[in-house]
Amino acid sequence: MVKQKRGLGFGMAILITLLVIVVSMFVFSPLVDFVINFIRTGGEASACALSIFGGRGIAVCPIDDVKVSYDKVEIKYGGQEKKEYETFLEKGSRTEDEMVKEALARLLQSCLHKGGGLNSRAFGDGEIFRESMICLECATLTADQWSTGADDILTNGLEGLGDYLINTPAQGKISDKTYMDILTRNYEHKAAYIEGGSDGGAKLFPGFTTTSPNKDYVIFYLGIKDGKDIPVLGAVKNTWKAMHGNFKGILEDAFKSRGVYFTYITESSNLRNICQRKVN
Repeated sequence: MVKQKRGLGFGMAILITLLVIVVSMFVFSPLVDFVINFIRTGGEASACALSIFGGRGIAVCPIDDVKVSYDKVEIKYGGQEKKEYETFLEKGSRTEDEMVKEALARLLQSCLHKGGGLNSRAFGDGEIFRESMICLECATLTADQWSTGADDILTNGLEGLGDYLINTPAQGKISDKTYMDILTRNYEHKAAYIEGGSDGGAKLFPGFTTTSPNKDYVIFYLGIKDGKDIPVLGAVKNTWKAMHGNFKGILEDAFKSRGVYFTYITESSNLRNICQRKVN
């Protein structure tokens, strides 16, 4: 009888433990991506996201410096004492265009992790952030002035970036998810992401395809607290309605709830036109 009671007690303990885990997943669901990203990408990106969650309105997120050359993409990590550039991606058997697009895809994914992922609560409805559009700058992006044709390589890489994200499986992933699958939550979110970038007033990559020579760019994480009254994306929604009447609710669905997150690239001088507040 004693052995039976002990067995029953052990079984109950397991059951209670499983229930606690399931309940915790629902209660702490905003932090699930944060924990996963900590395991996958190391502590730096997660520490950045955690500093935003701290509620001070300031992010402890050093900005990386990315440089594009003819045969490689280099990076100088802002949060490390080592101040030399390291090789981020080499050309190898790729074309120059493919090399840059692959590097940009990985950098966009890394930036998403820094902000806490697609389900982040980094820029929630609290009193700290009263603005609607809030940005975290992840990296600066420039062409190596000493590398022949590097500026053309960078601008060519930015053009058509959206198609590359849609069609290319994410590097190092076990599943066949593309970069676009990882960077967006669902169909509505994906449509808003591409359409938001292609709007002429926004000038955001992916989506926008017009590049200018000798420009510096910035990779950033954009949090939108409420998409209804934002001038740039509001114009995008109206354009989408006019062009696609059968899908007129698609962007409204994407912005229905507060806290929508994207990672974009834009000209450095354009960032202040997009963000009402930058946290680092």
